[in-house]
Amino acid sequence: MALVESLACGTPVVGCNHAGIRDIITDPAVGMLCEPGSLRGEMNNVSGLSKAILEAIELSRNPLTIERCRQHAERFGWTVCGPKLEALYK
Repeated sequence: MALVESLACGTPVVGCNHAGIRDIITDPAVGMLCEPGSLRGEMNNVSGLSKAILEAIELSRNPLTIERCRQHAERFGWTVCGPKLEALYK
């Protein structure tokens, strides 16, 4: 939830291209993915992570990024996910 909460605050995010993280960071206008550097998804790719962080900092300097991040986070809000979850349980 930390990634979605950060996006909802208008902050670009950085994450490892592994598991569910890549389902959240799907647009390079709101965040950067970096390769983990390990087959098991453990982050040991220091240079890749550093590059992704620097790219996210650059994103944060763009005044349009705040709104892009907020809009992207709405995809994971209860108004979107709630009805899908309710339908799943029915």
